[in-house]
Amino acid sequence: MQEKVTLDRKIFEALASETRINILKSLDERPKTIAELSRELKFSKSSLHEHLSKMLDVGLVEKQEYSKWVYYRLTEKGRNILHPHERTKILVLLSLSLLSLATGIFELSKVSKLGTTKVKYLTYATREATELGRKGAINHVNICSYALPIVLLAICVSLLYLTYRMWRKRERYRNWRPEIPSEY
Repeated sequence: MQEKVTLDRKIFEALASETRINILKSLDERPKTIAELSRELKFSKSSLHEHLSKMLDVGLVEKQEYSKWVYYRLTEKGRNILHPHERTKILVLLSLSLLSLATGIFELSKVSKLGTTKVKYLTYATREATELGRKGAINHVNICSYALPIVLLAICVSLLYLTYRMWRKRERYRNWRPEIPSEY
């Protein structure tokens, strides 16, 4: 479940600094050490340490130690402040993909039923195309009838792919570990 972010006075004070906002944005890419943040943001390590301490106090970032390095990363609260509707976007994309899948399957079943319908119920143009199809010509009506279900199924696959990419990005950040050389 997504953590509800309550913005109190301490969080507003922590977010009142442009430097702290830049730190949050930088940590949104991946967890980083103070040295990395110092090089990227062009601030002294002591200044960054002070800013990070304030954000640690309000729960926007957390410290993780790996071997001899200390990495700072966003907490769920920090990620929810930067991306308040990320989980909602994932759920909407997933819902739309399932809807297009169901509609595509429904349309496909209608098309397959149309192929088994007796010729007397078809319109003159469709009957003529069916006769041409029997003579070896391409049946344009059937090709066009399959276009909508194929497009809907392609939309479904595309939306599922986008949903997967967003979810993987969240999980990759959550499970990130630094690559520590073996000699340490």
